Amino acid sequence: MNTVDIVIPVYNDNPYLVRILTSIFNQPLPKGWKVRVYVVDDGSEKPVVLPNIDFEMTLIKLPVNKGRSSACNAGVQAGVSGLVYIVDVDCVLEKKNVLSSHINVILDKGADISCGHIYSNGDNFWSRYQNNVVKRRTVAFKKGDKASHTTANLMLKRKVFETIGGFDESYGQYGFEDKDLLLRLVQQGYRTQSNEDTAIEHNPELSLRVIGNKMEMAGRHGSQLFKSRHAEYYKKGKFHLFDLSDRWFNHIAPLVLKPFLIMLIIGFDFFEKRNMMPYYLGSTVVKFVSGFSYALGTCRAK
Repeated sequence: MNTVDIVIPVYNDNPYLVRILTSIFNQPLPKGWKVRVYVVDDGSEKPVVLPNIDFEMTLIKLPVNKGRSSACNAGVQAGVSGLVYIVDVDCVLEKKNVLSSHINVILDKGADISCGHIYSNGDNFWSRYQNNVVKRRTVAFKKGDKASHTTANLMLKRKVFETIGGFDESYGQYGFEDKDLLLRLVQQGYRTQSNEDTAIEHNPELSLRVIGNKMEMAGRHGSQLFKSRHAEYYKKGKFHLFDLSDRWFNHIAPLVLKPFLIMLIIGFDFFEKRNMMPYYLGSTVVKFVSGFSYALGTCRAK
């Protein structure tokens, strides 16, 4: 029997867990295949409880919150299957061929890594914005950036994951852990394929404040580590344009950035909630808030 280890990192008792698990167990698999599911509780304040679903699952509890990198590594280390599938808890495998298509890309098409796409089914601003982000990642991949996707929907060979040492657990907070993993895979010469047939639904609870907080966290906790290890790639992207870590004014920049961001977020929320925000203007504001929040984080970078 061929098996796939499925790893789902979770922090706190997540309401999405039942949905993602149900969608996984409803997936038709190629003949002779089965899945083993590992739910990793990343040191939650409110412990994760497995739902009462009649399928085989393993719950792994980390003693303290270590971040997504450590949670994913713990899940992979608990299994033994030749293929590993990593998926975020706020996703759902809506299409029926997700796992089989991932398996096919690796076993029949010669890839080492299958990068699945994500999409949103909603018709609101955030669904449109997320779908456009995915389109930009796909275009970047086709132009040669093999690390443009995320690891929210990723299948790869276990030996490949283990050879590069898995996720770098130095990225203990949000930001850059997936980009770092994909870059190291590419640098080792492993074959990565962008797999549109494995698109899964991703509907996180987004707001401009949430995005701003995440980008500030990325700038503060992961930016300098990523920059030191992938300097050339970092300079090619847009993040370095907002990196204030080595600027002489970085100790006073927060005094200007913080109130500016608060005003932008309040204004955006007012118009967006009333459907009065033109998409182009709204997406521009999101990009500015993302960039300046990242800049704020780099002012306090560790």
